[in-house]
Amino acid sequence: MIKNSQKGVVLIIGLIFVFLTAVLVAGILLITDIENRNVVRDQWSLTAFHLAEAGVEDAIWALNNSDWGGGWTTPTGGPYTKTVSSFTDSTGKVIGSYYVTVTDPTSTTPDIESTGYSPSNTASDNIERTVKIALQNQSIFTRAIFGDEWIKMKGNAKTDSYNSSLGSYASTKGNNGHVGTNSTSTSSPYAIHLENNAEVDGNAAIGPSGDTNNAIELENNADITGTPSANSSLVEMPSISAPDMSGTTYQGSINLSGNDSASITGDSEYSSITLDSNSDLTIDPGVSKIYVTGNLTLDSNTEINISSSGSLTIYVAGQININSNSEINIGTASDLTIYVGQYFHMDSNSKINNDSQDPTKFSLLALDSLTDPGDPNTNPGIDINSNSNLYGSIYAKNAGILMNSNADVYGAVVANTIRLDSNAKIHYDQALATDSGSPGAGVIISYWKEQ
Repeated sequence: MIKNSQKGVVLIIGLIFVFLTAVLVAGILLITDIENRNVVRDQWSLTAFHLAEAGVEDAIWALNNSDWGGGWTTPTGGPYTKTVSSFTDSTGKVIGSYYVTVTDPTSTTPDIESTGYSPSNTASDNIERTVKIALQNQSIFTRAIFGDEWIKMKGNAKTDSYNSSLGSYASTKGNNGHVGTNSTSTSSPYAIHLENNAEVDGNAAIGPSGDTNNAIELENNADITGTPSANSSLVEMPSISAPDMSGTTYQGSINLSGNDSASITGDSEYSSITLDSNSDLTIDPGVSKIYVTGNLTLDSNTEINISSSGSLTIYVAGQININSNSEINIGTASDLTIYVGQYFHMDSNSKINNDSQDPTKFSLLALDSLTDPGDPNTNPGIDINSNSNLYGSIYAKNAGILMNSNADVYGAVVANTIRLDSNAKIHYDQALATDSGSPGAGVIISYWKEQ
């Protein structure tokens, strides 16, 4: 028989056991709750970071496409801002929000600051993550010349560099006349072939995993002053489609006889434009678009004088032929882009005079439809046989370019194939590397940091 005092001891022990068990369970529950809260906050933190990155991607897309619709606030001078307050996942569940700011959005070096919030930007216990990045515009024109399939230079042809944003060619001349190709060919046509005193005053890059010892051929005193290398990835050649010519008025055709003159006074469409010897055509201020559904032909000793202020787009769906001693004169206030659909030819002593001497103000763009009518070595889609200086950039995704006869280009050239001959020289303007108006131009990240 258990005495009462013993029963009391058993009861006390039982109560202590229950108490300790309760404390243990409570501790376990507390730890579990804390861990659950930490897991949730870790998830919120990761979600907030991804939302911050989503804001960055939103801003980069807007910058690359110049599209500031869809919720952006765009005061004059910036900064541009956007808030997405109810960002949903694939199931439609709201997972948070982000706020993004773009500073200097119209410059070549905009900055982005993006903050992601989870579960929302109004929750008292939310998690926020902020990312800051610096951007820089980059165009397809990052070298003096780039030939997708091959490059050939001969007969004292040369590349070098300067920077028009810092000064003249004479005052900023440098050795960044780099050349490149996507080819890795180790037999004719070699990826890069230099001969007869040709010189690349800069680096030379071939396609990924290429053998620079065998894909780059140097003959007869040819030289590359910089470093041969293989690119880590293929360089994308962006497509060129026809520009928007809406708003032009059909005017028939222009056919000028010797010594005749005419003017284009408004945005116009023509079936063809032909200038016979010694005639001239003036494009007046205020004209922004000229569409030629056929050919543009300048016979010998003719002129087109562009006095328009601001941007002018000339789209020739057919051929452009600029014969000997003819000129296209681009006024200092003009910014000219010529699109050509079938063929481009400049004959001896013909000129495209960019009076501003700013290569960013003239571009010749070949549509994807422009291909080589024959062997690109001798009969390419773009043939420049001129003794003049040209300040600008040339791009032809599907056609070759042949330049000879002492032609000097201050700018850059990108094409399917490139042949420089007979003292042709490309003086690469490094200002083109950040030209936002070039084909395939976009922003790249130069600096990234999480706050």
